[in-house]
Amino acid sequence: MRTSSKIALVLAVLLIGIGSLLLLRRPEESAETLITRALRNAEQGAKNRSARQIMEVISEDFQAGLWNRRRLYLQVARSLRDGRGTDFDAQVTRPRILPSPKGNPNERLVFSRLSVFETGSGSDLWGTGDVALVMRKESRPVFLVFREPYWRIVSVPNLPPLPPGDFGAP
Repeated sequence: MRTSSKIALVLAVLLIGIGSLLLLRRPEESAETLITRALRNAEQGAKNRSARQIMEVISEDFQAGLWNRRRLYLQVARSLRDGRGTDFDAQVTRPRILPSPKGNPNERLVFSRLSVFETGSGSDLWGTGDVALVMRKESRPVFLVFREPYWRIVSVPNLPPLPPGDFGAP
């Protein structure tokens, strides 16, 4: 092996080691901050028309009435597909976060409002009013190797009617 290759290999290992230390030594953020960030990510996913990005905040264990994660994903994807050509925006209001009713430290009861509206006129296409979300601390991969905490929705006790596939267009 050439000397330049050895130097490059040593530098790469050193950079990976330093990056790992910095990632592992990050101060842990509060549950409130992480929950708010997760909901903002879902809001941004709606603005980007990305079902995958919206569903990132939904747990694999999600259950709300007859809805599970797979059925919810299909409904979200269908709504986005059928809403093509509609210029819309989405908003998640600032969440009110309460401790878990069960006393579980890795679970929170979150109240917020979700709405989708036409960008130009501002008329509502779909909205929830106040909705209760049960969120749980899970983890997601970072840089393929590491994991970070991420709060996901596991249940919606007062699930509102979901939007039709075409956001209510005739």
